[in-house]
Amino acid sequence: MNQTEQNVQTTTEFAAADCKKTISKLTLSLACAYLLTVFVSEGLQLLAAKGMENGTITLDKTTVLTVLGFIPVYLICFPLFLLLTRKIPSVAPERSKLGAKRMFTLVMMVFPIMVAGKIIGNILSAVLSGGKSSNTVVELVSGLNPMGVVVGTLLGPVFEELIFRKWLIDHTLRFGEKYAIFFSALFFGMFHMNLYQIFYAFGIGLILGYIYVRTGNVLSTMLIHIGINSLSTIVVPILMQQSEYYTFLDMVQNQQMDMEFLNAHIVWIGLLMLYSCLFFIAIIIGIAMLIVNQKQLEIHQREGEIPFGRGVRATFTSGGMIFFTVMTVILILLKVLLPLFTT
Repeated sequence: MNQTEQNVQTTTEFAAADCKKTISKLTLSLACAYLLTVFVSEGLQLLAAKGMENGTITLDKTTVLTVLGFIPVYLICFPLFLLLTRKIPSVAPERSKLGAKRMFTLVMMVFPIMVAGKIIGNILSAVLSGGKSSNTVVELVSGLNPMGVVVGTLLGPVFEELIFRKWLIDHTLRFGEKYAIFFSALFFGMFHMNLYQIFYAFGIGLILGYIYVRTGNVLSTMLIHIGINSLSTIVVPILMQQSEYYTFLDMVQNQQMDMEFLNAHIVWIGLLMLYSCLFFIAIIIGIAMLIVNQKQLEIHQREGEIPFGRGVRATFTSGGMIFFTVMTVILILLKVLLPLFTT
């Protein structure tokens, strides 16, 4: 090995060690902040449950669960995480524009990735729980509960983009663009702590991470994230509620059409069908975009970055990541398997 190769190897070793140390601190900090938040949230929910029983709290259960289950993440977990990791070196991507055509292509790619991730998560949840597990996040927003809509449509996307795109990518970009995008998406998926969301959140995180790295504009990813979440928190619930979807579906399955019902709901049923068609078309376009454009995604080399495989190895051998992974697996299994012992 000549002197140049030796210097490159030494530089890579130092960068890999720096990566391992950085990731360990990031993951351990978020794990500790999250566990503290869980204890606070669970304690508040127990107090709220007693308050609802004796009548001192008159809010509905969904609102209370949303406020005490999700808001502490934004008010306790994320601020504490930022405080614990504020001294880690960071570098923001350069500001640039992708162009409308390129942005449209990337947004379309989200749809098949999102659907594929949801299918994988639903299948695994059903298999592991014997079909008894339910998606509590969907339940919270499906009834158009105002607080659930605010959290799912606005607070979630804004805070999550600041943390998982802006903060995490800025703090890992020096190890390479490909690595920073992968790690932020992985962490984003894992932080959802349930099988229903982990896979599609990871997939969406890859696209949003790429957009942030190429544009340096977290506002763009916030708006896309808000748009994606709005489909499941506002658009679909309104269409299903106004069309009385389940009543209509029962009529179709039993081949017993009520003309009075159809006349009263025909507009909303038509809009629901139109939405379904457009969503299906978006999936087809997205698949085509993925096939045609996957090799055209620009990943720039950065000075001092480490090989992607080396970065991944450093990540999964870091103490903080091991702890965070174990914590995530335990929480996911508890959520999936608990229905087996409570029903």
